[in-house]
Amino acid sequence: MGERENTIEIARALVERASRKLKSARILLDSGFFDDAISRAYYAAFLASRAVLLLLGEKPHSHSGVLTLFGLKVVKTGLVHQNYAKTLTALFEARQASDYSPLVWYEKEETRDHVAKAEQFVEKMSEVIGTLK
Repeated sequence: MGERENTIEIARALVERASRKLKSARILLDSGFFDDAISRAYYAAFLASRAVLLLLGEKPHSHSGVLTLFGLKVVKTGLVHQNYAKTLTALFEARQASDYSPLVWYEKEETRDHVAKAEQFVEKMSEVIGTLK
């Protein structure tokens, strides 16, 4: 398998993992584990972002690197509207708060919105990936 084929295979695996994270987010949301649902929703978007960046030749090594490179390589180049960068950032911030701030509690509706946004995000990144292969 050549390098490009290997990269495509890794990108596919990242998207599959993103899909599983979304399923987990839905199960956690339906079970009332809102903070954990937000975390899984963010990771779904994070993994889908990494897949797109990988196909663009980028391999960020941190969450902030993914956020930065997503803006530079995906949004600024016109692959997606800037709202997707805002969604990724909002999901990141919600995950940070849900995981690390003991005084932040998410309710069902807000969590449902975050999960829905992550689903839309992953769907869009899957479309973008289809154009990059």
